[in-house]
Amino acid sequence: MNTYTRQERAAAVTPTLAAGLAWLYQTEQSRDALVQPQGIALPAVADRRFIFVPDVGGQGAAVVVHVTTAAHLDGPSAPREVLTGEELADIAAALTGAHSGVHTRLVSTPGTVSGHIQLSVKAHPSLLAAVTRYRAGCPRHRQPACGYIRNTQCSWFAHGFTRLIPPTPPPPAPRRRSDCAVVAPEVPRQSASNVAALGAANQQRRERGAARAVAIAVEAIATLSRRPRRSATTEEALQVLQLRVDHPEFSLRELAAAHIPPLTKDSYAARLRRALRAAGGENARVQQRRHTNAA
Repeated sequence: MNTYTRQERAAAVTPTLAAGLAWLYQTEQSRDALVQPQGIALPAVADRRFIFVPDVGGQGAAVVVHVTTAAHLDGPSAPREVLTGEELADIAAALTGAHSGVHTRLVSTPGTVSGHIQLSVKAHPSLLAAVTRYRAGCPRHRQPACGYIRNTQCSWFAHGFTRLIPPTPPPPAPRRRSDCAVVAPEVPRQSASNVAALGAANQQRRERGAARAVAIAVEAIATLSRRPRRSATTEEALQVLQLRVDHPEFSLRELAAAHIPPLTKDSYAARLRRALRAAGGENARVQQRRHTNAA
């Protein structure tokens, strides 16, 4: 359920939008920096996550927004929060106000959990150059994500991302108490040490699962990239797999929202399965199952 008024949410997200545009247009990157084409996400604010994309097909930069509230926690029959036309208009107005000369165009349709806003101005030339270097791959080994592939000792990939100047997140807003908070039934309290241990164990499981998913995607990218001829289907598979590698911390729903154009969770998951199947290998089916579970 939406616990923010229109004015509260607009005020909460504006600093994040300003920080993202400052990164797109005012931050000069070094000559050896690497930036993933899908952009960089800033921490979620007011139940919204924003991803700032340097370039979309030569049309200019873009901003992707998606809802981060988990509707399933309220049960399958709970109302699902979506982006309204008014909220998207507020985001577009904040983007226009954050950088002079920027005009916006809404690409997606209101009433969904993700939105895509195209910007009229191209990103900083050094940022676009960093994206171009990333797409070209390692100049020595001609491998995508060189240095992250198994048995590869190249430092090109890791070095390029250490040279990246990321956007600076704004200070976190004060925590607010929801007016619609639900009082949970009392349960026996656990000690602070037990709670911390459980939290750490859960975090380790999530990190291991994400690492497995990324490793599988990287191997699939390497297999597909070695093919002498690439069909449109192969290029689509590479895009889906690269998104998984670029955002290891994202859920399937977040990856679907970050895809350009945005997809539903089910559509992205289906494309991911097809991409892994296209890469082949003896353990393709096992990898697909593990990858989906890890995501």
